[in-house]
Amino acid sequence: MNLLRGAVTIVYPMQLPPHDTIRMEFTNTEDLSGTQASKEVIEPSKAQFWFAGRQMLMGKLMSDYLGHNDKTKVVVKLNQLGDGPPAREAVISDPMRQQMMAEAFRRQEELKAHLLELLEWGSGK
Repeated sequence: MNLLRGAVTIVYPMQLPPHDTIRMEFTNTEDLSGTQASKEVIEPSKAQFWFAGRQMLMGKLMSDYLGHNDKTKVVVKLNQLGDGPPAREAVISDPMRQQMMAEAFRRQEELKAHLLELLEWGSGK
């Protein structure tokens, strides 16, 4: 949080206005009651981390799970204690999947048309 405060101070040297959500978060005065975001807040004592389908235990370091490789990108999921592992994300996005399926269908139709041409040519029509 201190790094973020420093970055905001560099970008906004005159400080953010008192009603700004980032400033309220830094001063811990943000009121989320009655908003959708309030349902997404997880108390630290009721949180659990998941990495690669395994729950990360409190008190253990990331190096206990990954070793000491500084160049590894790690995606860790956070959810409520007792909720079980979070759902896996799709390997490809939905628009990409639709594009791939459309391309496969187009290729299949081309092959059908080509096969029909060969059959007509072979029958002597």
